[in-house]
Amino acid sequence: MRFTAISGLVFAALLQVGQQPGVTNPPGVASSLSAAAFPLLAPGGSHAAPSYAFSNDVDAGLSVPFANSLDIGVTAIDYIELDQNQIAWTRGGFQTFGATQSSLIIGQTTGAFARDRLALTAVLAGAGSFQGQITSLDLTATRTWTLPDYTGAFSTTAGATVASASNIDVLGANVVHISGSTNIDSVTIHPAGRCVSLIFDGVLTVNDASNLKLVAAFVTTADDTLSLCSDGSNWYETARSVN
Repeated sequence: MRFTAISGLVFAALLQVGQQPGVTNPPGVASSLSAAAFPLLAPGGSHAAPSYAFSNDVDAGLSVPFANSLDIGVTAIDYIELDQNQIAWTRGGFQTFGATQSSLIIGQTTGAFARDRLALTAVLAGAGSFQGQITSLDLTATRTWTLPDYTGAFSTTAGATVASASNIDVLGANVVHISGSTNIDSVTIHPAGRCVSLIFDGVLTVNDASNLKLVAAFVTTADDTLSLCSDGSNWYETARSVN
């Protein structure tokens, strides 16, 4: 007789039942058989050879490849891993989804299913409120979107200061520091409704030219600001401050 993991469990359970007072043994099971020892301990196995598998798909099943973990796999490189720190989904050998107590990461940067990764992170904001951040992890300049707090405010932040140039891009931020002293003639266009405040770290000229619709050219000093809003074709000045 050939025993599989499942049939072995069933057989052991029948043995255990046969030893209970007042319980009649199933047909064909002798009362003289000794009780099975519980818990039934199997080897840890691996993603490629799980301890509990199936005859029609031997690499699909349950395994414990290392301590304090439990993996549910369908192939050696496609599995869900549960451990004391996180829940992770690996697809094609590369982690595609990971969740810890404080963050969730979606996407992978390598392999057949490569995508830019996004991280969703909860921020401690006190009772009765929620605050969090969505961060794109794989852009040249990391961008973070801060989700509304209890006031309903929504803000975005850039991962780096933008260096001045004839044309600049304000990235995904609503407040951007501009470093350097190269004059600015245009700003990369963004969708209609996008507004940004520029804070200048030094002296330069922002020209009323190209897609910049200003009251006049703005000669900056350190800590001056210029606020702009896009209509999808041009940037329009909404305010300036000499500080």
